[in-house]
Amino acid sequence: MAFVGWILREIAIFAFRTYRIPKLDSSFGFGFETGRIAASIATGHGFSSPFQPQTGPTAWLAPLYPYLLAGVFKLFGVYTRSSAIVILSINSVSLLSPWLCSTTLREEPWDRAERSGLDGSHRSFPTLGIGR
Repeated sequence: MAFVGWILREIAIFAFRTYRIPKLDSSFGFGFETGRIAASIATGHGFSSPFQPQTGPTAWLAPLYPYLLAGVFKLFGVYTRSSAIVILSINSVSLLSPWLCSTTLREEPWDRAERSGLDGSHRSFPTLGIGR
């Protein structure tokens, strides 16, 4: 069922033309602050400038996703349609995460831990006097 959702999302990208990002406000709709940071990385300015002018280094968000987008921008161009299609396709893969979790984290390991008494319910942690 997750694959059906993923395929439908991929079809929707092209059917509804969600890859067309308006150029208003210097393509801010293209990933918002994340897209701006990724564009800054891709153009050689480093992890910086999540807003309109060059604002300098930032700690606005975690670096993994902006660097992923920066790699897409390096390969397909900054704020281009092809990079939009690739980024939207990467985002649609997140629909597969429930399926991935359900296949990798079966109920069996938890049942075995419960039967062996290793489920953590036997532990008692000190409260350190908090809330007294």
